[in-house]
Amino acid sequence: MQNRAIFNEFKEHSYTFVLYENFELPLKLGDHDVRVDVRACAVSCDASRQAFTELFLKKPKVLLTASSSFAGVVNEIGSAVTRVKVGNRVAGILPLDADSSACSDQCIVSEFNLVVIKEEIDFESVAACVGDGVKAYTALHHLARLEAGETVLILDAATGFGSLTVQLALAWAAKVIAVVNNGQERSYLEKLEPPPNYIIEVDSKSATLVGSVMEETGKLGVNIIIDNGVRQSFSEDDKRISHVLPTKYDIISCLAVGGRWVTSQYDLQAPTAEDSPASSEKRV
Repeated sequence: MQNRAIFNEFKEHSYTFVLYENFELPLKLGDHDVRVDVRACAVSCDASRQAFTELFLKKPKVLLTASSSFAGVVNEIGSAVTRVKVGNRVAGILPLDADSSACSDQCIVSEFNLVVIKEEIDFESVAACVGDGVKAYTALHHLARLEAGETVLILDAATGFGSLTVQLALAWAAKVIAVVNNGQERSYLEKLEPPPNYIIEVDSKSATLVGSVMEETGKLGVNIIIDNGVRQSFSEDDKRISHVLPTKYDIISCLAVGGRWVTSQYDLQAPTAEDSPASSEKRV
C-alpha cells in the first residue's frame, strides 16, 4: 500500500516540510504497537519546529513528524495490545522521536498513546483538539497542581489551548480569570457553558492586566497563571502591534504568595543582551 507522509526534514540547520510519496513503514509491529489509518491530523506550527531544532541541536534527527496529533481507525495491532481493537476509532499523539509521521496515510504508535473515541465525534474535531487538551491537562494537573477553589489566570483564553484550559479549570471548581485581546474574543468566551468567572480585555494601548487582576482578587493576586508566551521586557515597538504578549514583570506581579506560573515560552530563561558579561562590564 502506498503511504504518503509529510515530515519535518533537517536541512541546513533547520527543519522544513517535505512530502514523501511512498514512505515505508515496518511490516512487523512491536508487541504494544498499533497501525492506524489516519483520517485527520493537526500540522505542527513554526514554534514547534523551532523547538525541534533546539531539542536535537547536538545530534539532529533527520526526519521529525510534521504532525503529532491525529485521529483515525485501527488497522492492525501488536501481539500484546489490550487497550484497542482492530476497527476502533481512535485519537492519539506521536512522540517527537517517532519514526513515522501522523501527517500520513498510516502511522505506527504505541497503544499507550491512543484513546478510543465515540462514533458521534468526527475525526477532524478530535485531531484539532487532542493536542491542546493534553497540553491543558498537563499544565493544570501535573505542573500547576490545581486544587478546587484556587484562582487561575489564563492568558490568550480564546485560543484553542486557552479555551480548553478555561473549561478544564472550571470543571476543577476553580475560579477562572480569562484574558482576551478584543471584543470578539470576549463574546466567544461568554458563550461557553459555563463561561469564565471574570474576563479581562487588554490591547496594545492600555496596560490593564496587573491592575485588573489586583482589583478582582482584592490585591491578593492569583494562585496559578497559564500563559501562551511572554516577552522579556517592554519595547516601544509593542505600541504598533495589535497582539502584545505580557512581560515577565506583568506575570510575576499578578501572582499571589506561593503562586505557580506555567509558561509556554520555551526560551524564557535564555540570556538577553542585558545579561551578557559585556553588558555587565559596561554598567559597572
